[in-house]
Amino acid sequence: MNKKNREDSLWAKCAYGFADIYGGGAFVIISTFFTVFMTKSIGMSTILAGTIPLIGKVWDAVTDPIMGNIADRTKSKFGAKRFYILIGAFASAITFIMMWVPLKSASPAGQYIFYVLMYMLFSTGFTIVMVPYNGLLPDMVEDYAKRSSFTAVRMIFSSFGAILAGLIPSILIKDNTNSSQYLTVALIFGALFTVVILITFFGTWEKQKEVRK
Repeated sequence: MNKKNREDSLWAKCAYGFADIYGGGAFVIISTFFTVFMTKSIGMSTILAGTIPLIGKVWDAVTDPIMGNIADRTKSKFGAKRFYILIGAFASAITFIMMWVPLKSASPAGQYIFYVLMYMLFSTGFTIVMVPYNGLLPDMVEDYAKRSSFTAVRMIFSSFGAILAGLIPSILIKDNTNSSQYLTVALIFGALFTVVILITFFGTWEKQKEVRK
């Protein structure tokens, strides 16, 4: 498929948008269920549980610009951004699942430290995917009107991811004290996130740019 045809291809637009099922869905699950998981299932105090996402946001503020600089200084046959999207397909799934591993036998301090670290690892995995992904489209398509159509399809997939992330856990988590139900949801979505990010990796392209020194 030549350059013009692939920029007009519906499949290319869908392939590009697939990764935002992860972008639109992951934090819906976390914001809706993670604090409940820690307080109801693990037994952590509400105050401690509430500070963990705050620490994650501070960590995001540190890692996002670092990831952008790393991508600008990376050379890969896949393209710098797609290279990290490929790595992130697996890093994001593993770190997402690790957040929902039940740690009930540890002390309250041990539990808190563990889930803070797991949240920070997940935030790092999310950054590895989403910072390069957010900068990918200008390196795929130069025409503004065509980029707008890619973005519109991406928003559809993002909304679809948010719907799935709200609906499926609500169906599967019938007992909010049962840690295995949260882990089951995490395994399902971890696999889904890996697949959709890989579809984006294989279905997109990236023009090679001079590496910043």
